[in-house]
Amino acid sequence: MKKYYDITNKQLLIDTIHSMKTLIRDSVKSLVRGRKGTIINPDNSYYPEEEHKSYISIFWDQVVHIFQYGEINKFYYFLGLDVKGEDCSQYISERWNLDNLRHQNRKRSGLSFNHSYMVTVMDKFIFAEIMGANGFPIPNSFGLLLKGELFVEGDLKTPVPMSTLLEKPRHLLCKPVTGRSGKGIIAIKVEDGQLFIKNKPMEMDEFKSMVSKGKYLVQSYIENQHPAMKALFPNSINTLRVTMVRTKQGIEVLGCMCLMGASNAEYSNWHYGGICVYVDEEGRLGKYGFSYSEKRITKHPDTGVVFEGYQIPYFKEMIQLCEQAMNLFYGMKTIGWDMAFTEDGPIFIEGNNGWGIIAHQMVEHRGWAEKYKRVFNLK
Repeated sequence: MKKYYDITNKQLLIDTIHSMKTLIRDSVKSLVRGRKGTIINPDNSYYPEEEHKSYISIFWDQVVHIFQYGEINKFYYFLGLDVKGEDCSQYISERWNLDNLRHQNRKRSGLSFNHSYMVTVMDKFIFAEIMGANGFPIPNSFGLLLKGELFVEGDLKTPVPMSTLLEKPRHLLCKPVTGRSGKGIIAIKVEDGQLFIKNKPMEMDEFKSMVSKGKYLVQSYIENQHPAMKALFPNSINTLRVTMVRTKQGIEVLGCMCLMGASNAEYSNWHYGGICVYVDEEGRLGKYGFSYSEKRITKHPDTGVVFEGYQIPYFKEMIQLCEQAMNLFYGMKTIGWDMAFTEDGPIFIEGNNGWGIIAHQMVEHRGWAEKYKRVFNLK
């Protein structure tokens, strides 16, 4: 599994050389100068209680990864690859995975000129329109912000005054239509005709300037989160990432994990301080949660909820809904569904072409190489 589809051999060679130089500099810092490096540093381990590989073994693991994928394995410690006996060859690089997923979805589309159906999930506005039109549960869409102009009720010809936002109390999320990993989301509240962002008042002209260069889907915040999901961490909408793929046998669940907020994190995204936990086939959380700040933990640091065995509500209904949605997006080989849970049942947040193989492998503490080869028919 060494071939990249969207990266040239020249660029791969440049990246490989640069990564080797970085690794050598870091290793010299660690071994020769006696200072802690960032790449070879036992303090980074997510498994401190385990027996670990030697510095030389870790160095060699990184060399092999660089020559296979053209980059340093930045997630080496997240994945527990420093644990003695762990087979690094079974773990797939995020960069390679994203490249392969683009290829697989283009291949699935059957369209000429390298077109694909990926835009149907990558553009949040288009995704919401398709899902809503076909009766799938999604957050209520208020409108679309296009370079500082507001369009509502599906009318993209005639903008309405931005002051329309202030007509009644609201709690809305403005999501960049092609944003990823929760980047650029603006949460706004309207109370008594006043706009608030992060609990601070903001004048409409300032808000208009803030969004003047972007494109945002404006959706209602989910106020009625299911009590079982809210109990995990009440200050964020806690979600599941359900990754599905089409095979010759039908639609298969590749993996599932729960994403929840923590501390000051407004969103459940792992990149912004959230926590990831494995979810088994029955909808129960695994033993460990993973986060940047807390590393590997068995209970939520804020709420004290123990992860192992915690039951996700409406899990089977959610899986069925995701399978139905896969049938709707017939031009896609694989999609990672982000699902929230209200008191009335599961609700779609978005679909992802790049669904995060590192996080899946991390929460399972298991490489996906063999499974990946099978479902994508790779040699």
